[in-house]
Amino acid sequence: MSYLFKFIEGASSYFHAIELAKKKLISSGFAELDEKKEFQLKLKGKYFVTRDDGALIAFVVPSKKKIKKSHILLSHSDSPTFRIKPNGEFQKENMIFWGLETYGGPIFSTWFNRNLGVAGRVFYEHNNKIKSSLVNLDQAPVMITQLPIHIDRKVNTEGLKVDAQKHLNALVTLTDKKTSKVSFLESYLKAELKYKKLLNHDLFLYPLESPQFLGLGNDLFSSPRIDNLASASASLEAICKRAKSPSEDHLNMIYLASHEEVGSRTASGADSPFFKNIFERIFYQLDQSFESMQQCLANSLALSIDGSHALDPKSKDCFEERHTPLLGKGVTLKVDASACYAYSSELIAKMNALLPKHKIQIQTYIKKGNERQGSTIGPIFTKKLGIKTLDIGLAQLSMHSVCEVASCRDYDQLVKLLGLILKDQL
Repeated sequence: MSYLFKFIEGASSYFHAIELAKKKLISSGFAELDEKKEFQLKLKGKYFVTRDDGALIAFVVPSKKKIKKSHILLSHSDSPTFRIKPNGEFQKENMIFWGLETYGGPIFSTWFNRNLGVAGRVFYEHNNKIKSSLVNLDQAPVMITQLPIHIDRKVNTEGLKVDAQKHLNALVTLTDKKTSKVSFLESYLKAELKYKKLLNHDLFLYPLESPQFLGLGNDLFSSPRIDNLASASASLEAICKRAKSPSEDHLNMIYLASHEEVGSRTASGADSPFFKNIFERIFYQLDQSFESMQQCLANSLALSIDGSHALDPKSKDCFEERHTPLLGKGVTLKVDASACYAYSSELIAKMNALLPKHKIQIQTYIKKGNERQGSTIGPIFTKKLGIKTLDIGLAQLSMHSVCEVASCRDYDQLVKLLGLILKDQL
């Protein structure tokens, strides 16, 4: 759990998640490749490549040129949050605010009345060059404030009603000036970076709480961004451990995609050709034929790893009976007849046969028949590559809240399961 906690705490934005993933891989002997340059691959080599600072693919080349199959672990680097609008700073009375744009599907009410840091990526001009840097601004927290109960008398009985345009603005600071030539954001950034002109930014809010164990016995943990940094962390742990002993003929890979929370339709999201591009380049570098690559695709498998809903006993009627996981009872297989999740009967059968032998518990999640279903990158991936893919996940409470809850035992079992997949045990 120590690596997971460290990873989540440092991954204040999805850009930071990828930066931490790079450091983990480099410390495990992986070399970074540049998409813009020719790949130079060696047998048993360990490599990774990033795109747009927000997505990463890592892989371990087998000891033989002929790749018979690939085992792929899919997750994503982003989480629901709020993005500062490009020209978001404004003044009301003597207060400075930042206008916010919703990113993904956060539960609005959980973000009110708490200290929030700012993290992400900025582009700026310095010495007549355009540069970019990651920033984490945690020394001057901001807050999305809320009306007191004395004014909003029905907030506890009828719930918080949020107008995203009106209410989702972060209080930044006070000012005695009516106008200012330099925004507070620019002043804040200049304390961190040297630059002549701020050109653009991708800045997101994040809660300043650190991951911690919940209750007694270290059975549970609570943390921001469990969805989906726990999946990314487990994938990194699994491939770094397996990379110490490369396979003879199968290609182990992980893909941390960006922008899943907003639909994946970006150059670095799962709906892009990023993974396909890298997969093909690996085969061409190893002088493998198109026919060999197609055979490999047909023999390969992928796991799409994302958060799963756990049963909340306080609201039992909201869940499908006998098909909702319990915290602490193992890894979740996610099933949906409408293909909102990637589904493979063959892979589920193999899971049911394999995992009990390794003392890994399995649960199944299915939505209620009269409810809408969320989705993952699994269906997008299998549609593009034709690889057998199965959606699995770590069960959690309060998904998409500012702070979520999951089981330590479930996470440990997830890491163990991913290790078995990369060892070609399935």
